[in-house]
Amino acid sequence: MTLLQRAPMTSLLHFIVEYFTPMRSLLAVYLLGAVALRAAEGPAAWTADLEKGVPGGWQAYGEGCTLEVSAGAAHGGTYALRARFDDASGAAWANKGARLEMPPGLSWADFRYVLLYYHLDHAAQAIGVLLHDRAGNWWRAASPGPALGQWAPAAVSKAAFAYAWNDDPNQPPGSKDGEISELFLFANTEAVNSGARYTLGLDDIAFCNALPDGLEAPAAAAPTAAPTLPPEEGGPFPLQWRVTHMDARGYLTVDGQPFFPLGIYSCLGIDQASGAHSTSQFSGPVTEAKVRFWLDAVHDAGFNLLQTYTMQFYGTELRPGVLGPWNPEDVVQASTPETLRAGTLRLLDLCQRHDLKLMAGSFQPYCAISLPADPAARAAALAEWQARVRPNVLAWKAHPALLAWYLTDEPSSVNQPVADLRDQYRFMKELDSEHPLLIASCAESDLQYARAVDIIAPDPYPIETGVPLRELPARIRPLRAVATGAPPLPQTWAVIQVCQWVEGRRLPSEAEMRLLALSALSQDVTGLLFYEFRNYPDSNPEHWQRIGRVVRSLQTVIPALLAPGAAVRTVAASDRRVYALAKQVGTGAGAVGWLIAANPSQNLAGEPMALGQVSFTLDCLTLPAGAVAVALDEDESGQFHPGGRRPVTLRQTPQGLVLSDAFAALAAHVYRIGVE
Repeated sequence: MTLLQRAPMTSLLHFIVEYFTPMRSLLAVYLLGAVALRAAEGPAAWTADLEKGVPGGWQAYGEGCTLEVSAGAAHGGTYALRARFDDASGAAWANKGARLEMPPGLSWADFRYVLLYYHLDHAAQAIGVLLHDRAGNWWRAASPGPALGQWAPAAVSKAAFAYAWNDDPNQPPGSKDGEISELFLFANTEAVNSGARYTLGLDDIAFCNALPDGLEAPAAAAPTAAPTLPPEEGGPFPLQWRVTHMDARGYLTVDGQPFFPLGIYSCLGIDQASGAHSTSQFSGPVTEAKVRFWLDAVHDAGFNLLQTYTMQFYGTELRPGVLGPWNPEDVVQASTPETLRAGTLRLLDLCQRHDLKLMAGSFQPYCAISLPADPAARAAALAEWQARVRPNVLAWKAHPALLAWYLTDEPSSVNQPVADLRDQYRFMKELDSEHPLLIASCAESDLQYARAVDIIAPDPYPIETGVPLRELPARIRPLRAVATGAPPLPQTWAVIQVCQWVEGRRLPSEAEMRLLALSALSQDVTGLLFYEFRNYPDSNPEHWQRIGRVVRSLQTVIPALLAPGAAVRTVAASDRRVYALAKQVGTGAGAVGWLIAANPSQNLAGEPMALGQVSFTLDCLTLPAGAVAVALDEDESGQFHPGGRRPVTLRQTPQGLVLSDAFAALAAHVYRIGVE
């Protein structure tokens, strides 16, 4: 999870991710400035103009993008706008393009087509066009099957533009009755981070009511919102093996009982080399006593699962006196496969003593690796990987502290082929069919791996990065939708940000961390991972206490989620911007209802937004007369307060029980409804 893979996501970039995911990287194109459109009938409603020799309002969008104006347009006019892109930069979802603020006054009624001439020197799936109106709505269209290596026209009709989203993601779909405020143009291929340096070129950009003679409006098609799953191998059944330690609902089991993982990413080690690695945020000597202190801190904060990135250092010995980040010359004895296996077993033993589970990587720190494209080199690398993985899995799989395998991290960010991940997943399953394999997911395109993994954990980091707060629950929904089988696989966990993503920016607040966790629970996830440890018990004990209060507070509702019966993910709320889930535990006089509700709403400036009074119709619950509702872990004002209980309005209506409460900015509530 590098900083490069976590460039800030603006609302526009979020749109491209959500609606143009199947066509990832941009291609090489020359953006050539426009002259007047040669339309068959009448003048154009608006044309782009670069004939002053300056970019005007054009801006490059995406990391590694630059713009310049130069003379010598190939299609027409005098000047060319050249947009240079470097596709070796940015994460898989960091699409690139050129944007232009539109002059006021252009309405949808003023034109029938958007027409442009383009030049591509790299194969593409489509020329994409986004329009932004002054009500904050984004509209999408695409001209598919573009020509390669020659100037060609692309036209999309007004009717082809489909509503995509609003700058405020909680607003209802818009209508084509506002003024156009922005134009965004791009082109895409399926490749991810291809490493190509390229440019995108356009000329004669116009909004018009007629097309030039001989040009028919092509059938414009918007890219699908999500990639289709790859076909199954060997028949119509899901590729996944049954996970022995998982119940029919998808919860992992420990000693036969359902278990809800509350895990934390870390750089913990059991020797000086691993614990003092630069990413561990610890510069003191690592002793077994220090590791015990860390594990006690993790357990006391409410976590029950540990992941460590530093497994590859186990068994390494450093020269005496090395207290901080170390260099190769500081190594007295490098770890060997044997010392590494022994070190991991020691860590598993320590986890067991501290009532913690471990998510391990059989090829540290993960299980899977990237394989060469050349068939012969791929076969050799796969065989070498298998030889290294086999003894590790066989040595660790029977340990009671092992909960899951970390198959890989964010595979789309390195363009890992599905077939490669499948082959490695299959081999792992042949060795161990009891423990599930997980990937962390940085992009919607990770749906393509849904038949090569047991658990997918989306990991958007919305604090101080430009990612919307709603991105986490929004990313969970399509993952839940593709799960098949019994138990439904892949299962969905979620990664909650508890640290600074970019050094120097602020830490998440207690309210933000709780909001993210409860918004994920509102989507019926079966596990939570928190990113990351960063040695906060030593480096920032105040923040560690905040993390612990949030994690421990989740224990108020997790037993209800684990109880027999299914949660109800569709709850009728008076405000659609609230994410909610309800569940009934028990029947008859002892029945208790539970409601989780979260408000990740933000305004156009990205600021958290209050919603006022919101009502929930709980016709899914059958509770005894006299039931009352309380919000748990809150004070009288509705602020987070562990141990608090706040009465909430509950009334019986012909439609069923209705719970009403005020939702402030960043509000997230856990309600218990039953007879006191």
